[in-house]
Amino acid sequence: MKKHLLFIVGFFLLTIISCSKEESSEILLSEKENVVKQTLISFNNSAVKTKKYKVFINELSRKSNISDLTPEELDLLVDEFLKEQTQEFQQLYYKLAELNLTSEEFSIIASEFDYLRIDNNFKLNKGRICCEISGGLESNGNPLGSVFKWACGCEESQAAS
Repeated sequence: MKKHLLFIVGFFLLTIISCSKEESSEILLSEKENVVKQTLISFNNSAVKTKKYKVFINELSRKSNISDLTPEELDLLVDEFLKEQTQEFQQLYYKLAELNLTSEEFSIIASEFDYLRIDNNFKLNKGRICCEISGGLESNGNPLGSVFKWACGCEESQAAS
């Protein structure tokens, strides 16, 4: 009798634990979606509308034409870019980095928020350069690469090719 009771209690504990794990993963997904959305909104306000993003991409484009940038040089330029952004964007950037999303995860979540993309003219004019830069940042493990990839519309240009 005690063995049966122990088995039943164990079964219920496993059931409760598995249900709570499912709820926590759902919360984690909604947290990821919220951080990505807030990061994209803040990126638009801090970098795109102020033209700091365009200046940064143009500067990277100019420097990469002179010589290939090393990962260290790229990280240094990104740090300078981040220092020019609002505190809200910086905080969201670091939250995004903590989530440790893969490029694919970020792209899937960010595709839900394509309506937030605001600089289509820049995307058409500097898309290739911007996609190369965002790819370099992504390969360094920098989440800003995924944000730039979204802003540049790299997924769309790859699908069209």
